[in-house]
Amino acid sequence: MNNKLKLIAGTCFLFAYITYGSQLIPYRKGKLWGYCDKSGIIVIPCKYSLAKPLSEGIAVIQEQKDKKILTGYLLQSGNITLDSMCSYARSFSEKMSAIKIKKKWGFKDINLKVVIKPSYNSVGDFSDGLAKVSVAGKFGFIDRNGKTVIPLIYQSARNFKNGLAAVKKNEKWGVIDKSNNTVIKFIYYNIGYFSEGLTPVQFENKKWGFINKAGEITIKPIYNLARNFSEGLAVVQNQRNQCGCIDKNGKTKIPFHYLNIRSFSNGLAVAEIVGFKFGFINKKGEMVIPFKYNEALPFCDGIARVWSKLIKKKIGKGQLHTPAGGGYINLKGKEYWQESSRSGSVVRSGSVLGC
Repeated sequence: MNNKLKLIAGTCFLFAYITYGSQLIPYRKGKLWGYCDKSGIIVIPCKYSLAKPLSEGIAVIQEQKDKKILTGYLLQSGNITLDSMCSYARSFSEKMSAIKIKKKWGFKDINLKVVIKPSYNSVGDFSDGLAKVSVAGKFGFIDRNGKTVIPLIYQSARNFKNGLAAVKKNEKWGVIDKSNNTVIKFIYYNIGYFSEGLTPVQFENKKWGFINKAGEITIKPIYNLARNFSEGLAVVQNQRNQCGCIDKNGKTKIPFHYLNIRSFSNGLAVAEIVGFKFGFINKKGEMVIPFKYNEALPFCDGIARVWSKLIKKKIGKGQLHTPAGGGYINLKGKEYWQESSRSGSVVRSGSVLGC
């Protein structure tokens, strides 16, 4: 992209951000991505191979240039930065973005300066001021300065939330605080994270229940699967591998009718029925967005990523199902993408806002 085109694109983004702010939504047109407003009007042209939702005012993008995919960012200032060394970047969390360079992970700060050198095999997003990192299969935590505050001695780890993190050692899971003190003993086969005062735990018999921060069992371990509490409800799976939702008293609030349910967010939850069909339900278990997608992720800031196609590939005697197509939807199910026909023409067209 020459300087003139960069200026035009940057000016478009700045104008769009000032006008629409966090309401900018990634929009797919054929194989390329841009951004639109809530009504579906395209305000950033579809020219990127990847466009993620804005996070802390910055969007991660990827653009193909000279047959190479470059990863970069769209900034509030309107500047576009592409890093030829960076193969992947994650959205900002606590003003830090995880980046991957030469198969190693590190972090850039909000000024896009590499502040933590890519030297880790894996990293988590910053949460509660710390990020989990791993080297040679051992996990620990670092702060924003890259200082190791919890040594890399664990077999696995989850992000810190509300001052606590689940970690694994000697094949058992427990919970630590930011000083690496043991809060919940290492006696569990698996464990989630504390949310709304409770965390799901898996016992040696492989059944899931819930405990509080004192380690007391509050919901008996009778489930095949349990997810963290979110918006007052937790997803659980019964003996027949059917999913429903319970409250903190263990009372069933959504019947066990689904193959899978993901945690509630923005008042809705992803639910799956037979045939690789995904839709969204409310807290009464009522369908709000039809079961017509082949995969879906939970809502975040009013939008959710969904996939509208399923690519089947034979592997030996079985099949691999890979979701494809689709884009983002809002809480009312409005779709923000346009498919192209075989001739290349657009099946559904949107308005384009000139800059």
